[in-house]
Amino acid sequence: MLRNNSRMQVLFTLVLVLFASAVARAQTASDAPRKYLPPSEQVKLLREPNGLAAVAKIVGHLELRDDGEIWGMPNLDSLIEGSTQIVEGTIIGSESQLSVDGDDISTRYVMSVSRTMKGPVSIEVAFYAHGGTIEFPNGTSAHMATLDTDNIRKGGQYIVFLKDEDGRKVVHAPVAAVIVTSVEKNAVSTLDDKDVHTEGIRKDMSGMTRGELIQLILNRAN
Repeated sequence: MLRNNSRMQVLFTLVLVLFASAVARAQTASDAPRKYLPPSEQVKLLREPNGLAAVAKIVGHLELRDDGEIWGMPNLDSLIEGSTQIVEGTIIGSESQLSVDGDDISTRYVMSVSRTMKGPVSIEVAFYAHGGTIEFPNGTSAHMATLDTDNIRKGGQYIVFLKDEDGRKVVHAPVAAVIVTSVEKNAVSTLDDKDVHTEGIRKDMSGMTRGELIQLILNRAN
């Protein structure tokens, strides 16, 4: 009986030690000192392999913005012509991921397709957009803010213009290749009605209903 009691006490003590150790590790991750890192030092570290994680480890949460590199002003004709697939549907899932060298972030979206206007017909499509948020194992994080990933929401309905790149489907032209649609209002809009890169598309869609836009895409894509 005494031997059993001793064994129970040892097990109980071991559980307490393990619990305290787990709590200490969690507190260390969350309470780790965050330091200011001058922009020049950030840029230097970001150029190294796994640069995002390295900077986030120092500052706690790394916030970056990429407005995309677009030459000229995209319009509907250029989007339709340059896309290998154009579909309308609802976003049912998303997941952000680091690039292989750890210096960039992209987000993989899964869309339930309700209408295919160009390219292979499918009931579901996965595509990638630049940007997103990554949480690292040590409790730090990095957010790459882009017009696409900051405005595409789960449950939202969109028309996406896609192209094939490096064996996967990506948003055809950053900033301007996703259009919000509303069946109830029979309306369409760009992700951002103020961004200079969407000006050409907004002009083309001015006064156009959702149904008219879909018909226009069908006419020009086939």
